[in-house]
Amino acid sequence: MGSPTGGHAGWGLLATKVVPPTIPRGFLRRERLDKALDAAVTGPVTLVSAGPGWGKTLVVASWLRQQESVPSPPRGPRVAWLTLDSDDNEPRIFWTGVLASLRRAGAVPPDSELATLTLGAGMTARGLQRLRDGLAGLAPGTVLVLDDLHVIENPDVLETIAVLLRHELPLRLVMISRTDPVLPLHRLRVSGGLQEIRVRDLAFGEREAADFLRLTGQTVPTPDVARLVERTEGWATGLRLAAMFLSRQESPGRADEFAGDDRAVAEYLLGEVIASQPPDMRDFLLRTSVPDRICGELADALTDDTVGAAASNGGRANRSTDRGHGQRRLEALEQANTFITSLGPRRQWYRYHPLLREALEHQLMVEDPELHRTLHRRAAAWLTAHGAAVAGLRHAAAAQDWVLLGELFVTTAAPRILSAERRAINETLALIPESELARTAALQACAAARLEHAGRYLEIAPVLARARRMLAQDADPSLAAAAVIDLWGAAVGRVTADMPGVLSACASTLQVLSDMDGTFPAAEEFGAIAAINRCVALLWTGDLAAAHAESGPAIDRCQQADLDVTRLNGLGHLGLAAVLLGRPGEALLAADEARALAEERGWTSLLQAATGDLSRALARLIQGSPTEAETLLVHAAAATTEPLVHIAIRIVHSLLNVSLDRPQTAVRYARSAREMIGDRPPPEFVMEWLGLAEAEAALAVGDPKDALSGLSQAGAPRWWTAQQSVCMARAWLAVNDVPRAERSLSAARAAADDPGNPVAATEVWLARALVADRLRDDGRAVQAIRRAVQIAAPEGIVRPFALFDRIRVPLLLGRLSGLDAATAAFVARLRSADSPATQPAGDQMPLAEPLTERELAVLQLLPSMQSNLEIAEEMFVSVNTVKVHLKTLYRKLDVPNRRTAVRRSRTLGLIP
Repeated sequence: MGSPTGGHAGWGLLATKVVPPTIPRGFLRRERLDKALDAAVTGPVTLVSAGPGWGKTLVVASWLRQQESVPSPPRGPRVAWLTLDSDDNEPRIFWTGVLASLRRAGAVPPDSELATLTLGAGMTARGLQRLRDGLAGLAPGTVLVLDDLHVIENPDVLETIAVLLRHELPLRLVMISRTDPVLPLHRLRVSGGLQEIRVRDLAFGEREAADFLRLTGQTVPTPDVARLVERTEGWATGLRLAAMFLSRQESPGRADEFAGDDRAVAEYLLGEVIASQPPDMRDFLLRTSVPDRICGELADALTDDTVGAAASNGGRANRSTDRGHGQRRLEALEQANTFITSLGPRRQWYRYHPLLREALEHQLMVEDPELHRTLHRRAAAWLTAHGAAVAGLRHAAAAQDWVLLGELFVTTAAPRILSAERRAINETLALIPESELARTAALQACAAARLEHAGRYLEIAPVLARARRMLAQDADPSLAAAAVIDLWGAAVGRVTADMPGVLSACASTLQVLSDMDGTFPAAEEFGAIAAINRCVALLWTGDLAAAHAESGPAIDRCQQADLDVTRLNGLGHLGLAAVLLGRPGEALLAADEARALAEERGWTSLLQAATGDLSRALARLIQGSPTEAETLLVHAAAATTEPLVHIAIRIVHSLLNVSLDRPQTAVRYARSAREMIGDRPPPEFVMEWLGLAEAEAALAVGDPKDALSGLSQAGAPRWWTAQQSVCMARAWLAVNDVPRAERSLSAARAAADDPGNPVAATEVWLARALVADRLRDDGRAVQAIRRAVQIAAPEGIVRPFALFDRIRVPLLLGRLSGLDAATAAFVARLRSADSPATQPAGDQMPLAEPLTERELAVLQLLPSMQSNLEIAEEMFVSVNTVKVHLKTLYRKLDVPNRRTAVRRSRTLGLIP
């Protein structure tokens, strides 16, 4: 079984959510409602709205069964069913369920994009466009039923539904809800596109009520039927309660005695329905009311008194003597119409009527509070063992067993905080009282997670220190807690640019996992996360070879552990390691895989996607595509919150602006990168890279002395030896000191023949060619530039040829002859390349605040003649959302209107 929220085996509710409920015996099919639904689904939207107990779901399910019973041909419409719950308050989970229901109903053609579409958290405009395109290709008249739509409260989910309602699609939508959903239904109502079935339609009339009561075995006089309809106002559940009230064996009630509001109905359920059950069945109902859904095995776990019997029931005699027969009891309850509904055709999972379950659980809590907590503990343990870690956390919270919750978090749920279940986990962790967080190291890990969710990273370190002290004092410390605490330490290190701290934390985590005798459910996931973080730290501390070598196995571990968000992060850093090693072609392979994963899951705006965009930007810059690189850098800056990634983005921005012949902007980006350095300086590797970018910017503005001064003050490089030697040689050439230029290149001899770094080798040979050319040694100059192009051609390395000397390099390239076809084509490309794009006078300052991905998307549409409404429809957002984005855009660009915004954006290179 697979969980709709996390992908774990064992929970298996998605299959039960995409089928309508079983029609119980004694259900009265009402032809008028069937006809109303037949007419309603000819329009785009049908709303079935009423409070609980009005029979909404069963009425629609009965109509669906009637449609399925029609012989083929003719055949009714394809009807897909999706029963929603609170876990569907995430766009990815919601639309994944919709797709599953459409596929199960046979409504998705094999060649449709919907047949293979996989969605992710943080759905983008592109993801919604793909979804809408797929829905537009469904067969006309296809019906989608969304049951229990009232549980959807997330505005992001509702917004995606609203977008689809604004477009004409062949899909017919039937929404079943206790309340009117927060959707623009008024427009559909005015245009005649909304059909509504409400309480007045669902309410039983007197004849229908009489028929219904006869089906339950009651022959009720006509005046009494009228009285019951009046008392219940035609409420289906009320009539069922009335039938039970009238059929009591000991003292049958009279119709004029039946009355009550919700509280009275609940009291009746407990007093009559429950009290009429044998003691063992009453005990079964009370105990199995704890979870939202129940299956036979879970029922057995809750009714088995052999585990901690005395603690479980406070010394009472065991009443659940018929252990191991939970499934049989559930089936018996369903057959007796005891307010229980089977979920799915296999009748494995069941759900009590919400009013009944709430009444039962309340009664259990009143009768035996300790047993109530014990049963929540059992539910937590069972659900966790069967792959439902988040549900397990909820039950631990309901038991107010905070120590158990902490242990379940560190052993099972912590890695899922990087998944679509992040919101549900944090909501549960928020229930822990502040006074309880200091009890165990595991609860301190929960406290760290709460701080991370709130963005209070600097407050995490003291929490982790307390947790480590607690572990040191514990005679039997939790290894899972130790691993989680170290991983939080790595997270803090990344946010504070403390890469040695990250390496230490990851080493500790991996050592704990290696040394432990047993294991725990999340151990493999913790190992994968630690391995990726280690690669990240190796990269930023300059050990590029190790980062590159270890990234592949670490990414494989993430894939095996189903940690796609972490894998996305690993792919981005693998690409960055490759491009910093001078291998842009290899970097693009990793960056493209990262981008494909991000787009497939709708994760392009996650911070884990930023490094992939950064690596692709640098690779494409090296390959001569600075415009594409600039767009990627804007995306990366909008996504990341990590200081080292931000510094790297500004360094690459500076290099890019040098390539685009915007030297003043290059200087400003380099300066802004240095200004980002706070009290804790970044690793020396990053500082050397920044110094190199500053020197390139100084050369671009025509100040080679400043470049030489900066490089000299930095001292001998440890990582960027070849690049710094080349930059110094270019600076010495710029001041006509050819001997010193030649001596500078002597430090780069090894790089010239290093096949592992084609970019560095290309730059060294190209600088040698320029030095030889200045010495009028034509033979050596031609030989050197030949070697440069031979190294550069396979990787498509263009930037050095366009940058070093825009007069002499083309002349040297023109002297080459006898090249093979591929190299000759590459040289032709270099010689025919357009001059770098130039900025107008008064080069603009870079934006003080980067644009978000959504703002960038709006910006791309501003040069068109589209209205705000048309932009909203293209982006699948409301007009008000577009207006908010425009207001923010104008503020960030420092412009008063749309026209000026377009002009300013073109100046900055944000749009063509």
